[in-house]
Amino acid sequence: MERKITTTGTVASEKSHKNIILLLALAVISFLSRFYDLPFSYGINFAFGNVSIFLILRYYGVTKAFIVAAIVNLLEWYFLNPNFYILFFTLEILFVGILYKKTKYNVLFIDALYWIFVGSPAIAIVFYLHRGTIGNECYLIMVNKSINGFLNMLIADMIMSYIPIQKIAGLKKSKFADLNKMLIHLTIASVFGPFLLYTLLDGWLSQERMNAEVCSMLERTGSSIMSEASEWEIKELRKVRLKSPLQLSKFSSIIEKNPIEEGIEILLVDKSHNVYITNTDDGQYKEVYNWQDNGEITKIDDNTFQWLPAHKGLSFDLSRWSQGFYINTKTFDNVDLVILVKKPLRNHIENAWENYLNKLLVLLGFSVASISVAIAMSSFLSRDLSKLTISTTGLPEKLKRQESIEWPNISFSQVNSLVENFKVMSENLVNLFSETRIMNNQLLLQTRELEKSREQMRRLAYYDTLTELPNRLCFTEYLENLLNSPEKKKLAVMFIDLNRFKRINDTLGHEIGDILIKEIGKRLSYFLKEDSFVARLGGDEFVVVLEYRDIEMVSKAAASINKMLSDTVVIRQDGKVHELHVAGSIGISLYPDDAFEKSTLLKKADIAMYAAKETGENTYKFYSELTELDTVEKLFLEQNLCKALERDEIIINYQPKMDVKTGEISGAEALIRWNSPQHGLISPAEFIPLAEEIGIINQIGEWVLIEACKQNKMWQDKGYPKMRISVNLSLRQLKGNNFVKTVERALEISGLESKYLELEITEGFFMKNSEYVIEILTELKNMGICISIDDFGTGYSSLGRIKELPVNILKIDRSFVTNICCEESNKAIVVAIIELAHSLGLRVLAEGVETIEDLNVLRELHCDEIQGYYLSKSLPAEEFEKFILGFMAEQIERSKQIKGMEVAYHEKKY
Repeated sequence: MERKITTTGTVASEKSHKNIILLLALAVISFLSRFYDLPFSYGINFAFGNVSIFLILRYYGVTKAFIVAAIVNLLEWYFLNPNFYILFFTLEILFVGILYKKTKYNVLFIDALYWIFVGSPAIAIVFYLHRGTIGNECYLIMVNKSINGFLNMLIADMIMSYIPIQKIAGLKKSKFADLNKMLIHLTIASVFGPFLLYTLLDGWLSQERMNAEVCSMLERTGSSIMSEASEWEIKELRKVRLKSPLQLSKFSSIIEKNPIEEGIEILLVDKSHNVYITNTDDGQYKEVYNWQDNGEITKIDDNTFQWLPAHKGLSFDLSRWSQGFYINTKTFDNVDLVILVKKPLRNHIENAWENYLNKLLVLLGFSVASISVAIAMSSFLSRDLSKLTISTTGLPEKLKRQESIEWPNISFSQVNSLVENFKVMSENLVNLFSETRIMNNQLLLQTRELEKSREQMRRLAYYDTLTELPNRLCFTEYLENLLNSPEKKKLAVMFIDLNRFKRINDTLGHEIGDILIKEIGKRLSYFLKEDSFVARLGGDEFVVVLEYRDIEMVSKAAASINKMLSDTVVIRQDGKVHELHVAGSIGISLYPDDAFEKSTLLKKADIAMYAAKETGENTYKFYSELTELDTVEKLFLEQNLCKALERDEIIINYQPKMDVKTGEISGAEALIRWNSPQHGLISPAEFIPLAEEIGIINQIGEWVLIEACKQNKMWQDKGYPKMRISVNLSLRQLKGNNFVKTVERALEISGLESKYLELEITEGFFMKNSEYVIEILTELKNMGICISIDDFGTGYSSLGRIKELPVNILKIDRSFVTNICCEESNKAIVVAIIELAHSLGLRVLAEGVETIEDLNVLRELHCDEIQGYYLSKSLPAEEFEKFILGFMAEQIERSKQIKGMEVAYHEKKY
């Protein structure tokens, strides 16, 4: 007996501790939630601190709830800047708690009574005592606080009903949800939730629109005055600073003749807040006016701010917002003067409050209607469910005794359907066995269909649907089985790739391409024998596996395949006859001579096939014929190039450009190098084609573009002369996924202005996909980016098309510039290019300038810019900075010498 008593006491003690912890947790949550009100705009907000207090009321009673509410409100008064009306939320706890305990009415009904007969009238009385009048502002506070209080009670009641907090804390068992209450909750929440969300979003959007409109108005007014005042000379503005009556009058006339909307106030002050001019005559502003004093300032945009009076103790109304204003500041550069353009919030605030009041009153109306409907529906539903409960009580025993059951007539169709289900339940039990037999027969039929489908799926998985040849999966399993078989046979794996297929497919369409692939598949299928296997890997790639005795047998087989592929394919479609000529490139690897493993055997066949494609059409190559060094070297470069960016092995050098007329540095070209730890510096000519082949040129190009832009912005921030940075593009970059977005991202990351970026392309870009390329480059040029054609004169493009291209600069190829002072033919070509470019409004840059003689000739020919070793080779970023500093120093020194010579000349003359 003693053990039982002890155990019971321990359990009770544990529950007591948990009760205290839960009470403290709810109190802390109530206090913390007061820091995170839901702000609508202009002083209207919704607080949810009382949700936890209502939970305490329901769990622990009115006394503890009232004490916690009083403590939390005192803390809120001390730490925050609340309004006086939070007192009525505390009285709400007391009112609801007492009535609920005595009457057991629905808490939502009691809370509504409180706000109708106690809370709202009390708020009106307090407001009237404070302001001496009642208007829209008072009504808005009444409606706001009433809805806020009712919403807190609704949320608390829903938490009580559907979230078992006490069960989670291990205090009580969970109860079943009340269907009537759920219906009321859903009805009210479906009205409150969307309407409050709409009001919240509408308020935010309205405030944003108003901010934008006021900012635009103030900026327009301030800029108009500023633009006229900026035309004055500095000494005139300084006279205003000295309060010259004439200049003050002239400045006032500028303000008066500008169209100023009603309510806008304009002041001219200095940085010490002394007032010089104002357009108001009511004496509001004294000799000193600091608009930032005693207020909270919110930045709207670069020059526009919102000012509100600082919080001072308890507030009884929303007058703090009506006293606020917007202000725009315009500061003169060379004079200690500031233009202030000010717009009070009062009119805007009153319109916003009236809008909120109307919406909240509509919400109250809808809420009352929805609650009435919910109560009526719940009473109907509970009555019908009670009838059904009586009828189904002890239903199994009634069925056993074959008692007649009186089924009720239900008003709701869903519940009536439930009654009908009960009626037919016994009949369904009788038919259960017959239905089971039918289901077994259906299951047998489905099993047979499944076997048939499985065979079809296997066919689809292992065979190509177009040619009906085995596909890649089937080929892989076949080769693996051969290599793993105990009987080791000599095998030749032949990779076949059709030449010119892509051109045929793009020109004549995919339908002709599919017919061609089917015909090639048929021809290769004739090659099938017991010792061979043919499959289509995909696209225009096929593979043949051949058991062979000697190399000669494999060579004959490859030659016969090439001959078969080179025969003309005649396709008739839509009355047209297409005679197509294709050929194949075949790469051959041998087992076991070249490799023992499947993956290595396939890789070497693939390498040999690409070697055959490079040799020429209609050829085949054995992997063993390839130079092992070349193959390994290319594979090494390919593997290391993929990781070069990650290892920071790709570096950028910069070669300067000079403006011929001014002698100043006009830009730099970003030139990349691969600094391989194993091979040293590798030129772009070696690794760029490889990057395009393995598909990483876009990543490299994007990295170079971003880094070059960042470097140029860094130089500008250090104070170096602002110049263009040029980056070379490949055609594959333009064909990538939205290259324009890539350029925009590079400019955004670096912060570089678009006019300081130059993109270089070659003439060959316009020979392929010219319309697409022109469209992309036009969009880039419209962004302010400079476009130049590199190596101009070597691409055999039509000179007549230059006027159609969206370019700014022509870069003459170095082959025409070298020895231009000696070779008349090169000089004639350069003259023609410069005259053509200038007639089209384009600039000209000469590459490969190495001597002063070349520069002098180009200067005579009116070339705009030069680039080459005469200036400097390409340099790392640090050395480029030193070059710029040295070049600038030389320019300064030359300027001094010229000035000295001029002074000496004048002294001698006079």
